[in-house]
Amino acid sequence: MGLKKIQVDGKIRRIIICLLGALVMAAGVYCAFAWNRPDHVVKPRPVYSYSQEGKLSYNVILKANSVFPTTVMGPGKTYFAKLVQSIPVVYSYRFTGDKPASMEATYSMVVVVDAPKMWSKEFVLIPPTKVQAEGKELSFVKTIDLNLDTYNQFLKSVNQELGVSAREPRLVLKGQVLTKAVTPEGATEANVCPTMAIPLTSGDFQISGTLVDSKPGSLKVKEEVLDRGTVAAKRISTTLFAFLALLLLGMILLTSGRVRTIDEATQAVQAITKNFGDRLVRWEKVFVLPKGVTEIALGTVRELGIVADEISKPIFIGTDYDGTKVFCLIDGNVAYTYRPSDSGKKVSYPAGEPLQMQLLSGTSSARTAGEKEGTL
Repeated sequence: MGLKKIQVDGKIRRIIICLLGALVMAAGVYCAFAWNRPDHVVKPRPVYSYSQEGKLSYNVILKANSVFPTTVMGPGKTYFAKLVQSIPVVYSYRFTGDKPASMEATYSMVVVVDAPKMWSKEFVLIPPTKVQAEGKELSFVKTIDLNLDTYNQFLKSVNQELGVSAREPRLVLKGQVLTKAVTPEGATEANVCPTMAIPLTSGDFQISGTLVDSKPGSLKVKEEVLDRGTVAAKRISTTLFAFLALLLLGMILLTSGRVRTIDEATQAVQAITKNFGDRLVRWEKVFVLPKGVTEIALGTVRELGIVADEISKPIFIGTDYDGTKVFCLIDGNVAYTYRPSDSGKKVSYPAGEPLQMQLLSGTSSARTAGEKEGTL
């Protein structure tokens, strides 16, 4: 027993099939794109994390004076150059890892007499020095005693040599620490550079700079991890493609186009209008033949067309009392009529005779005008 197909309007069915076909193609492209992507991607993963801090801290030692009750002033204050005897600077560093490692740090420090946009001169305070440690921590502490008079004398001699006084001269301390930590997973390097700036002036001044330089970091290794987005895209694209393909297949196999039926009268009007549109005369009143006119009923549109070609007369189109369409050709006292509702009721005539003669001799299908009322 065959499966009965669902009837769908032919035009709508074609539109739905075309739309589903386009969606299947789009889903197929998306599916192919998703399946061409790798399931795993390479991402960095931290295996060793650390923190480090390089720091310059200081106090200012004053000469004996009658203004300040103490000869030691802490950081962050305003100082007077004539009262400053020296500035002890503590240079410290600490490196801390989250797991044991072999660590080696190389530290150094220079002091720069700097005349911005004019000249600068660098002096080494601490040459590159190495320190090593095993475990999670490495640190060192160094103390430098700065004598500002020494650098002021150097500045004075340069000014005299150049013949130009330096504008806004300053003394800049630059520390640098390069650290390397080796772990079972690999090695990592880090660095910090704390600085301190001291104006070389005869008046008051303040100390500035990056006194604390802190830079955390980590050692990362590359590894393949599952790309969940790609996996989800493959699953969704495959499901969508299969769903749309099944819909398209079902639409093709389980449905059929429903043909719009056109009644015979309408078909007749269309056929006659197409072939004899320039000879059609519409009769607005109820169609009634005049007295004395013999009516010959034709059975098909084809017969009406043959008669129309032979007698070359206008074709009247109107309706009976009951609303039936009537097509009529009048040739003298003979009216050739065709009613779509009479199709299949035509009289058969012997072959070989001219159609007009056959029709005229078909008395079984002829009706006289005396049987009708009124005139055409």
